[in-house]
Parts: sequence; structure tokens; C-alpha cells
Amino acid sequence: LRTAMKDEVPQIAFWATVAVCRLDPKAETVAAVAGYVSDPNHAIREDAVIALGLLGAVAKPAVPKLTLALSEADPL
Repeated sequence: LRTAMKDEVPQIAFWATVAVCRLDPKAETVAAVAGYVSDPNHAIREDAVIALGLLGAVAKPAVPKLTLALSEADPL
């Protein structure tokens, strides 16, 4: 999964990142998912927010990234 996190296909990289985060919800894996909150692909942005929401309190470090995303021109 960690190798797939670097895949050239954005959807594969994203879902591998989410899977790793679900299996090992540490600060760096939460941050990796939060990085997708500003992805150019609207579907990936939306899925990133959903994935973070499903993590619950573990995703608290992603709050600043989520807040910033809400102020962008093309919000979630």
C-alpha cells in the first residue's frame, strides 16, 4: 500500500493513502490524507473530507487544512 501511495494514477495513490491511514492513523498518515483536501480533482477532495470525518478525533490535526479548504474559490 505504501508503494501505491506514490502511484501515477491519482485515484490509486489517494485510496492507498486512505487505506494506510485507516490501518495506521498516525499524524503523518492523517496529514497525507489531509493533503488531498486541496486536490484539483473535486471527487478526490470530497472523498478526502469524508475519509477524515470517518477517522473521528484522530483526524483533529487536519482541521486547519479543512478550514483553509473552505475559504478556497472552489470549496468542497
